[in-house]
Amino acid sequence: MTAAVMIIAASDSGCGAGIAADIFTARDFGVFPVTAETGVTCQTSEGCFGVSPVPAEFVLETIQRLDGDFSPAAVKIGLIPDRQILDAVIEGIEGIRKKHPVFVVADPVSSASAGGIMSGLVKDDYLRLFSACDLVTPNGPELEMLTGARISCPDDLRNAAVSLASGLGGTSVLAKGGHIRGEYVFDFLLTSGYSAWFGEPYFDHCNKHGTGCTLSSAIASAMADNYDLNDAAALAEAYVTGGLSDALQIGHGPGPVRHDGLSQAFGCLPFINEETPSVRRYPEFPRCPARLGLYPVMPDLEWLERVLRAGVKTAQLRIKDRNDPCLFEKIQKAAELGKKYDACVFIDDHWEMAIEAGAYGVHLGQEDLLTADLGRISKAGLRLGVSTHGWYELSKAIALRPSYIALGHIFDTKTKKMKSKAQGIDRLRLFAGAVGDIPTVAIGGLSGRRFYDAVNTGVGSVACVTAITESPDPEQQIREYMSAFEISREGSQVK
Repeated sequence: MTAAVMIIAASDSGCGAGIAADIFTARDFGVFPVTAETGVTCQTSEGCFGVSPVPAEFVLETIQRLDGDFSPAAVKIGLIPDRQILDAVIEGIEGIRKKHPVFVVADPVSSASAGGIMSGLVKDDYLRLFSACDLVTPNGPELEMLTGARISCPDDLRNAAVSLASGLGGTSVLAKGGHIRGEYVFDFLLTSGYSAWFGEPYFDHCNKHGTGCTLSSAIASAMADNYDLNDAAALAEAYVTGGLSDALQIGHGPGPVRHDGLSQAFGCLPFINEETPSVRRYPEFPRCPARLGLYPVMPDLEWLERVLRAGVKTAQLRIKDRNDPCLFEKIQKAAELGKKYDACVFIDDHWEMAIEAGAYGVHLGQEDLLTADLGRISKAGLRLGVSTHGWYELSKAIALRPSYIALGHIFDTKTKKMKSKAQGIDRLRLFAGAVGDIPTVAIGGLSGRRFYDAVNTGVGSVACVTAITESPDPEQQIREYMSAFEISREGSQVK
């Protein structure tokens, strides 16, 4: 069933921002938009020339009736022209939350980017609204109004976001830095559990009408589609960046953000830095085959040699016991087996021993990347595979440009209890399309029919564990799975 997102905002007669931009965005994200209109604007690309508020009681009734019919999973709040409508919106949100969970994001629209005051709300009104939300997305000038701080650099943006969040009782803040010129624009996400900078190229053109509306509605749409907030923010940032990359001037004033399907986010994922507003530079890693094919992840040397003997050309040795007294000898033997069978054998986690053993490559999780010496791995000539579990981690991995990116977990597995949500085949297809020229590996619960479904998404490899180790005939299973990639290479669909 398609999820619904409720849009509480005003119209834009020029259709570059407001409800029009929100609807375009929601449809691109594959969710169903329903609208509670707060005002009708006389607006063009050259500015906003007037706002006619909708009666507050009508706004409240619309919210209540839409919720009764569609039960939206997320709500995006845009322009609120006056305090009476603000009261109605807050009452409507509180009523929804008494019936079911809902994610609420507010974009504090006070003026049009092309010019013109649109709202009569003041600082205290916005703070009251924000306390009823899960996320707010103010830009630099709005943060200055809300905190009294002057914002001229990313550090100012972060400090203002921290100051705003401290008085909101748990509401997350995505502070937008688009008004700070530079090679990159940095937005700052602050939640109760973590913070991160999202960096995107600065576009030196004026066609940015509707940027704030689009970003907040993209986050709401992704949350309605059951993403985590960090993944929703990363995907929304990419979607807006793609929409700005070749936005066109249509009228006499600034043109709108382009809305051309979710694929416009591909190739535009943000640079994510959890420490500073900067773009990290990484060492280069050797390439591995674009299509690694069947990728068994094996628990010991016996299984590793068995799959290599059966013809597998990519495999991983995953030994979970870090205190195994024979750990280095086993890793060394795995490297030798790779050379013996002319196969790409990766070592899970133990990168220092993998270097010493002369292994083909090493596979690291996101936590391992924090402590591993990437420079040493690169200098030693090892291939690097990296795990990801959604758009946020995928953004970080693409910036790293490893030898391959593992996309998971697609379905729940017997071998690992995951903190992240299972992604499913549809999201796997999106992830595979967003990675570009970096080889991809799908992983997580991909046995039986699911294996073939994964191959058909366009990934270059599918990892398996129990699908092989628990098969009554592992060698036959290996042959069948390997042939799936041969069929796919020939351009046929897997049966």
